[in-house]
Amino acid sequence: MPKVAKIRRSENGSIAKVMLTNGQILTENQAVRKANQGLIGNVHAVHPKHGEPFIRTNPNSIEKDNLDKKPNF
Repeated sequence: MPKVAKIRRSENGSIAKVMLTNGQILTENQAVRKANQGLIGNVHAVHPKHGEPFIRTNPNSIEKDNLDKKPNF
């Protein structure tokens, strides 16, 4: 199962796109849909009451796999 390898931020600093370990590039919305389907490893979708859904890494003690620590592309 592919995982998030790299991220691209929008002008406001939020994650706009992700690149998976298989090379596929997804928008944040596409990544949310795939995470809901269990098709991206080590992430889950967050659906706040106010605001747009987004993806987040599954909780663990490994800081380097957090999305904010991923390299940009």
